[in-house]
Amino acid sequence: MPDPAKRGRRHPIWVLLGPDYSGKSTIMKALRHRGDLRLASTDAEFLRPPYTILPELRRLFLDLVLPNASRLLSPDFVLSGLQMPLVYLRDQALAEASEGPVLVDSYLYKALAKCLLLGMANDRTLAFWRSFPPPDGVLFVQVHPGEALRRARAAGGPNGFEHYSHAGSEAGFLEFQRDLTALMLREVAGVPTTMLDGHARPADIARDLLEQIQRRDPRPRPGRRIDERSQPTLAQPGPAGEGAFSRRTGAGW
Repeated sequence: MPDPAKRGRRHPIWVLLGPDYSGKSTIMKALRHRGDLRLASTDAEFLRPPYTILPELRRLFLDLVLPNASRLLSPDFVLSGLQMPLVYLRDQALAEASEGPVLVDSYLYKALAKCLLLGMANDRTLAFWRSFPPPDGVLFVQVHPGEALRRARAAGGPNGFEHYSHAGSEAGFLEFQRDLTALMLREVAGVPTTMLDGHARPADIARDLLEQIQRRDPRPRPGRRIDERSQPTLAQPGPAGEGAFSRRTGAGW
């Protein structure tokens, strides 16, 4: 297959972004059968062989790599476990954009922000991730950290890639999600961004999202552009490693 990064783009690429348990996967599933919108996700139901290996790689990362990240494994090794899914999202988005508008689940931004917050980073790898073609617009699903924690517990989590281990279980999750939101918004500061209410019904969120995409205009609606000055202050990154939560939930690359 030709390198998709070298193909011309004819349609916008949008990124669906938000903190853990903001409902992005549910929204993507609600849009799955629309013929006028291409979707790029590493969730199992969106994958075809040979990319069906990606959910297993995620499970191995959470179960085996992450628990040993601060003790046995180098940052380069840890980041290599995340790179394959991100490259897949890049390639898939660019390939599909020749046929119609594309919605990408998180793209590079969520994994990059988590690695920075957990102290698992090197400049070379993050520079490569940031070299991915920028999207035309971001649709950011906001949810209060307390609501995210409620959803996480209902799903059997959170996993170890969703909280600070040094701050205690509940406090570590709430602090991490606040910082994750702030850092993702900082990473997309140069991209037109529209905020969506993650507390609304998924069907209503999907409707608002489609209104943005169907306009074929990546600019946000007036008054909804992110103001970086209002973003919360980041706490100091915490060490990666063992935490109080289960690592078996699949959410949260």
